[in-house]
Amino acid sequence: MSKSPASAIPHDVHDRMARKYFGVPQNMANFLNQSLPEGMREELDLDSLEPTGETFIDDDLKKDIADLVFTCHTKKGKEVSVYVLFEHKSQPAPVCSIQMLRYMVSLWDRYVKEKKFEKTGELPFVVPVVFYHGKQNWNGRQLRELFGESTSLRVCIPDFLMIVYNLKKVPRETLQLKPAENSLFILLQALTMKNSAEVIYKTLIMFINTQWNEHEKKHIVSIIDLFYTYTTKAFPKISSQVKKYLEDFNMNTGMTNAEHLEVAKAWFPFYNEVLAEGEARGEARGEARGEARGEARGEARGKTIGEAIGKAEAEENSLRIQRATIIQMLQTRFGEVPPDLAADLDKIVDQNRLASLTITAGTAASPDDVVHAIKLL
Repeated sequence: MSKSPASAIPHDVHDRMARKYFGVPQNMANFLNQSLPEGMREELDLDSLEPTGETFIDDDLKKDIADLVFTCHTKKGKEVSVYVLFEHKSQPAPVCSIQMLRYMVSLWDRYVKEKKFEKTGELPFVVPVVFYHGKQNWNGRQLRELFGESTSLRVCIPDFLMIVYNLKKVPRETLQLKPAENSLFILLQALTMKNSAEVIYKTLIMFINTQWNEHEKKHIVSIIDLFYTYTTKAFPKISSQVKKYLEDFNMNTGMTNAEHLEVAKAWFPFYNEVLAEGEARGEARGEARGEARGEARGEARGKTIGEAIGKAEAEENSLRIQRATIIQMLQTRFGEVPPDLAADLDKIVDQNRLASLTITAGTAASPDDVVHAIKLL
């Protein structure tokens, strides 16, 4: 993972990603359905979520808080105002509860100034939710936990529940129960893991090799594009490595004809850029290696030999990644894999065979289907 601290990344990079995704009511409803306590989920009609398009924070807070405010009704149909106050964090925020309290008070203050309280005699409920997707451990505490020892003075402390959804702590198996709806969370969680570029690459291959309906596929493709745009700006080293994995996958798994390229482009809106960079890199690598070997037949012959050497090295690396991808997909879907499967995969050196097994791993009813496919190939 990039060694650049999250604090060095402009806040608006994270902000744009969060707003584009969570600004869609359906996406926010899916998130709240997972993050809210059961009692709140049962009481709120999440299908009634509507973005207000308003902000209730002071100008001096706008650089620190990316607010998204939704209105929501209860399932009983009562016309009460419920505001879902959403904030996302990509790095720890020890006094986040103070920020949220200021935010809530600003909302209520606006409600009173606009004479809405005079009409209803009631303030709207506010549900403060924090989405944390950073690599470091979350250290934000509830407001009452920021104070010292317990004394009679504690009754003067405002008391509210700040709901924190810490993506790093969510079991990956839980997210994969609804892989289409949680596709962005699955990818963002991969950023917090060791060898994150490889985990992201394997996740993308899993998406490609899973059968989706048209709506699900369209949604996931849009998520991949959003995630790519985000990581390119926030984590350029990781993004570059993922693109390199995709380039190698394309070059070394038979993805050279028009049909395979169309499949790749259908999943990755940025794939033309990947191909262009791959061709340029391959040409440069071939020229450099050809010159180093001092081929007497000239630059063209040297380039051919150089490209062959580079391709052999890339092929070995791609074989390793493909084998690991198959194991990872089976572990993700079924928990365990047959003990001899890894050894059997190591014996396969044909890219097309491994590509076929990758598809089988994504659609198999059990790991035994993959074992059976290895024997048939």
